[in-house]
Amino acid sequence: MNTIFFISRALKKSEKNSGKSERKSANTFIAGLTVAVSTAIMISAVSISDGFKREIREKATGFSGEIMINSTALDMSGSGYPVPISRGFSDSISALTGVRSVNPFCYKPGIIKSGTNIQGIILKGVGKSYDWSFFGSSLVSGKLPEYNDTLISDKILVSARLSGFMSKKTGDTLLIYFVDNSVRARRFIISGVYDAQLEEIDKSMVIGDISMARNLNGWDTTLVSGLEVRLSSYNDIPQIRDSIENLIITNSNEEINMNISTINDIYPNLFDWLRLLDFNVLVVLVLMTIVAGFTMLSGILIIIFEKIPVIGTLKALGMKNGDIHKTFLAAASILIIKGIVIGNLFAFGILSIQKYFKVISLNPVNYFVKWIPVSIDLLKIVAIDLTSFALIILFLYIPLYFIAAVNPSESIKVK
Repeated sequence: MNTIFFISRALKKSEKNSGKSERKSANTFIAGLTVAVSTAIMISAVSISDGFKREIREKATGFSGEIMINSTALDMSGSGYPVPISRGFSDSISALTGVRSVNPFCYKPGIIKSGTNIQGIILKGVGKSYDWSFFGSSLVSGKLPEYNDTLISDKILVSARLSGFMSKKTGDTLLIYFVDNSVRARRFIISGVYDAQLEEIDKSMVIGDISMARNLNGWDTTLVSGLEVRLSSYNDIPQIRDSIENLIITNSNEEINMNISTINDIYPNLFDWLRLLDFNVLVVLVLMTIVAGFTMLSGILIIIFEKIPVIGTLKALGMKNGDIHKTFLAAASILIIKGIVIGNLFAFGILSIQKYFKVISLNPVNYFVKWIPVSIDLLKIVAIDLTSFALIILFLYIPLYFIAAVNPSESIKVK
C-alpha cells in the first residue's frame, strides 16, 4: 500500500510539473464517459428485453394459460375431437403446487358477417369459474360477461380489432354463422371489448359461454375441447408439465388421448421472436463491454506513455513492474466504478420515466405493445455491473507489458 501511495504521489507531482493535466483529464473523462454510457445502454437493453418478454408472455398466457391439455387431434380451428374430463382429474391438477387455476374450454369455429365484411372466428366457450384476470386488465369498454351452469348466455367478449372491423360496439348484436352439415346462425350481444394487441390471435377470438359452445358442437356436459392450466410462475412450466403427464398416465382409462402443450408450443412464432431479441441483447452487451474496455485501455496507455520518465525513475529506485501496474490499475478501477455508478443512475432515471409515464410509444401491430415495456431486475443489473467491471479490468492487464518494456536508463532522459 505504501508503494502504491508513493507512486500515486509521484504521478500527480509529475503531472503538475509537466503541464499535461488537462490532456490527462480529457482522456480520463472520455474513458469514464464511455463506461457510463456503455453501462446505461446494457442495463436499458436488458430491462427493455425483459419487459418485452414479460408483456408478450402475459398476453399469450392470457389467451391459453401456460399449459394446455387437449385432444391429440385438436387444433385451434377445429372442434370435432372432444375429450372427457372428470371432475376428479381437474381437481388433481388444481391441487398441484404452483397451479393457479384450471379452466375447461370448448371451441367452435364460425363466420361473422356484417354488411360486406366477413371474418372467420373461433368461439371459445368458458365457464363460470373462468379466470378473467387477463381479459379484465385488457378490457377497454363494456364489462366481462357472466356465465352459470343453468342458463345458456348469449353475451360475448370480442377484441377491439374485431369490433372495429365489423363496426360494432358494446351492446350491439352480432350474428355468427356456424357451418357443419348445415348453416346455423346465432345472435349474440357484445358484453365487452378487450384490446390485447396480439393481432393474429385477438382478431379472431370471441369469448362466449361454454354451454353455448357445447350446444353448437352437440356435446354433453362431460365433454370439452381441453383444459387451460394457469400457473403462479412461468418458470414452473417444465416441472408441472411432468406432473400433469404423470396424472394422465395414472388416469389412462379416461384421459389416454390427451396431449399436453406448453405456451412455447402453442405460439412458437412469438417465442422465436423473443429468442431473437435475447440474441440481439447479447450482441449489445458484448459490444458495449468491448467498447468500454478498449476505451479504458487506450486512456491508460496514453497516461502510461506520458509517464514514461516517472516509471523509469521508479524502476531505477527498485520498484517492481507489478507495483507500478497496480497503481495505474487502482486509478482506473476508481474511474470504472464511477462510470458504472453514473451509468446505473442514468439508466434507472430513463427507465423509470418510461415505466411510469410511457413516454416512448410503439406500433402494437409490429411490436405487440403500445409502449416500450420496462422490467427492472436488480439481480441482473448487479450481474451486469460486476461482469463489466471484471472484464474491463482484464483489458487493463495489457498495459503491464508496456510497463515491463520501459528501460530506466533510457526513459529517465525523456523530457
